[in-house]
Amino acid sequence: MSEEKKDAQTQQNNAPKKVVRKKVVSSFSNGGGSNPSYGYGASYGYGYGYGNYNGYGNYGSYGNYGNYGTYGNPYGKNYGAAPQGNEIPNRTFADYLQILREKIWFIVITFLIILSGSILYTFRVTPVYTSRATIRILRSVDKPVEADRSRRDDIRDVQDFNTQIKLLESMEVVSFVKKQLKPDEAQRLMAPYHDMITFGAKITEEGILIRNRNIAPNRMSFVVNIDYTHPDKDLAARVANLYAKEFITYSQQTNSSDMLMMIEALRDKVNFQDTKVRELESKLVNYRKENKAESLDQRVDMLAKELVDLTTSVTIAKQNYEAAQTEWRLIQECEREKGNLWELPRIRSNPHVSQLLQQRSMLLIDLAQYEKRYKAKHPKMIELTRRLEQTNNELNVAVKSTVQEIAANYEMVQKNYENLQKALAEKNAERNDLSDKAVAYKVIEREKNAAEMLLQEMQLQMNKRLAEVNLIPASAKIVDTALSSSEPSSPNYILNIIIGVLGGILGGIVMAFAVAFLDDKAKSAYDVESIIGLPLLGSIPRIKRLNSSEKAQVSASNADRGAAESFKAVLSSIKLSHIGKTAKVILSTSTTPSEGKSFVLSNLAFTSAMNGEKTLIIDADLRLPAISKILDLNTETGILSYIEDKNTLQESIVHEYFPNMDVLPCERRAANPTQVLNSEKFVQMLQELRSQYDKIFIDTPPIGAVSDAVSILPYVDGMIYVIKFNAIKRKLIKNYIKRLLESNVPILGAIMNMVNVSSAGMYSTSYYNKSYHSYYATEDIPPSVDESEPKDEDFTEMPDPDEENK
Repeated sequence: MSEEKKDAQTQQNNAPKKVVRKKVVSSFSNGGGSNPSYGYGASYGYGYGYGNYNGYGNYGSYGNYGNYGTYGNPYGKNYGAAPQGNEIPNRTFADYLQILREKIWFIVITFLIILSGSILYTFRVTPVYTSRATIRILRSVDKPVEADRSRRDDIRDVQDFNTQIKLLESMEVVSFVKKQLKPDEAQRLMAPYHDMITFGAKITEEGILIRNRNIAPNRMSFVVNIDYTHPDKDLAARVANLYAKEFITYSQQTNSSDMLMMIEALRDKVNFQDTKVRELESKLVNYRKENKAESLDQRVDMLAKELVDLTTSVTIAKQNYEAAQTEWRLIQECEREKGNLWELPRIRSNPHVSQLLQQRSMLLIDLAQYEKRYKAKHPKMIELTRRLEQTNNELNVAVKSTVQEIAANYEMVQKNYENLQKALAEKNAERNDLSDKAVAYKVIEREKNAAEMLLQEMQLQMNKRLAEVNLIPASAKIVDTALSSSEPSSPNYILNIIIGVLGGILGGIVMAFAVAFLDDKAKSAYDVESIIGLPLLGSIPRIKRLNSSEKAQVSASNADRGAAESFKAVLSSIKLSHIGKTAKVILSTSTTPSEGKSFVLSNLAFTSAMNGEKTLIIDADLRLPAISKILDLNTETGILSYIEDKNTLQESIVHEYFPNMDVLPCERRAANPTQVLNSEKFVQMLQELRSQYDKIFIDTPPIGAVSDAVSILPYVDGMIYVIKFNAIKRKLIKNYIKRLLESNVPILGAIMNMVNVSSAGMYSTSYYNKSYHSYYATEDIPPSVDESEPKDEDFTEMPDPDEENK
């Protein structure tokens, strides 16, 4: 042995012995069941019972959220980044269940608000009643046009039927209904809406009649339902019936309007002709008196009679000519406007044209139906198209043939009229030749007779049309009349309550997720690994029934088996990683004070010592030392005494605080912590301790409070980041992690601390469930601690007064 070593050993033996009060760790002999390797009573050898169990395999890591194992698999060398490959966790169904569980009060309050609103609306709203009248739209209606023939107005397609529906919805029908309402009924109609607040035009009777009306055609039929809703059930039935009745009246008036106009024009002609006959009679009487022309020869009489007959023929021919001329002009006008000639009544009345039009409509309907099922080149479509073209060709031929017939008839009537006029002129010339002395009496008499005949004909035509107007049928008929409803149609109490319940549940869930996703606090494996970018080494459950000193030694005393197993799983995860298995000096830090990093560090050291590794805890939190407090150390020596050369390193270390575990505490607050940590002696101390210990755990202040941890980073092998469950924002953690990564020191991973047992159970179905909780919570529970004992947060760091003063 050299002289220097002998002098150092002599000086060490002669040095005064330091007084250290160490807490005796409880001995739970055979506390883990029948397996003696779990005991701590007699001996601490063989890795203290848990060395070969690797954190109980699937039993460890109580806070590991999702199905990600113990996070012991290597993450490669990209420390501080998210796990590679398939190891990046996603939000699981358990994550969403936990969100709902945490935000249960948001769900309950939102549910109660929506349900209460639904119930309040349901029982405060005025009930309304709906009555229904049913009408049937007739497929065809006869509309007389002339004395000897009529035109059929048929519903041939959907457009025709929709036209009737639009007429039923028209303002004309609304006006008809309004006119039929009695004054008291009009007041009852408007009474519920007098106090209604509107932002537009004033509410009118027409507006109420339209707003509360619902016209619904029945599918695949010509039956139409007319519903009307109103708080007055009798008035609702009354208005629904008025809609049905007044629509029929309106349709009848519409169908007969053309005929009525024709009758009015014919009546004017009859009145004019009657006046003319009276004038001629008066003139004839006066002429007879003045000229005494009471008798004429037989020839003149005969000519007069012939002239009368011929005049009648001319009149009739003229009427026929005018009618034929009118038809021909309509055809020419339609051709000029390039319209469909078959739409003219005269051409449509042709049986062949009517048959072809009906055939064409059926083909169009079939073609429209098949277009929904087949493409244009389908054989069926080609066949229908060909048939339609053929029908159109035949229709064009038939129309042209009918036009030619009309043209020929027009020419024949014109020629006949001209011939009759010519014959009448000849007869007049003959009569003038035969009776040069014939008096004008005969002329006046003939004109009178002709006027009388024409008047009789006009009167006959007018009477026929008047009779036809009364025979025009309606285009619809009432099937069912509306009756007063006994039950309100709105509100539907059961449906509204069901909607309120479902809406409340859905709204509560939406509110819970909205609040949860706005919450930026770290509380799951997804938050740590995918968002923050650190591998999750494990999770430590919250311990409520132990004081701070007992919590710091829980992995050794096994006072809380769940926490003890969690620390074993965390240590196993560190050793399984590529860097962690060779790391000797490990630093522990957190974002803010009171996250439990000292508690985590001490228990990891106990676990490492029980695995047979020579372990040292260094309290490098020189601003607010916590290791001495939580380990119940009462010593006046420590790291500051060594740095200040007052004691040697071995004198400063508390040896064998626990088998295989020593402690280098910080005996007081340092005046200048940064200077101590950056000193060469502190660096040399770490180098010297590396050769003496298998594992060295260094406790440092929170990185979010001070930067002391950054000063030590270059001299450590790895770092553990402690995160308090549901307390620190992810963005804040990411900022400090980014700062730590600049030192190029690998971050072994993060540890989620103070996880609620219920939350751990929700987040990790693979590593924690009720059966394990029951196992850990019921066996070997130490006596309860007095309420005066400090809470679990008491052993963690408090804000540094020096920093606050700064």
